[in-house]
Amino acid sequence: MRLLGYVAPTVLLVVYSQLVLKWRLPALGTLPTRNFDKAFFLLKVLCDPYVASGFIAAFLGSLAWLAAISKLPLSVGFPAYYGLTFAFVMLGTAWLLNEQITLLKLIGVGLILLGVIVGGMDR
Repeated sequence: MRLLGYVAPTVLLVVYSQLVLKWRLPALGTLPTRNFDKAFFLLKVLCDPYVASGFIAAFLGSLAWLAAISKLPLSVGFPAYYGLTFAFVMLGTAWLLNEQITLLKLIGVGLILLGVIVGGMDR
C-alpha cells in the first residue's frame, strides 16, 4: 500500500497530462512541414491553457516522482509507475476520447500489471 501512496500522485498527474494533450492537439491543428511554421505552431500549442495545464501537471508529476523514488527502490517504483500509467491512459482514452479497448490491449495491460505485482512481491 505504501507503494501506491508514493506512486499514485505521479501516475494521476502524468495521466492527466497525456489525456489533455491528446484531447487538445486535434483542435489546434497538425504540425506544419516548414520549420518556420513549426515554431509558430508550437508557440500556439504552448499558449493553449489546457496544454499549459498538461505541462504543469507533468512537471508536478516529476516532483512527485522525485519524492517517490527517494522512498522506494527504483526497481519496484518504476514498474508500478509505468504499469499503472499505461492502464489508466488506456482507460482514460476509451472513456474521454472514445478510443477502442480491444481484447489484446486488455490482455497486454493485465500482463503488465501482473508483472508489476509479481515483481513487487520480491521486496
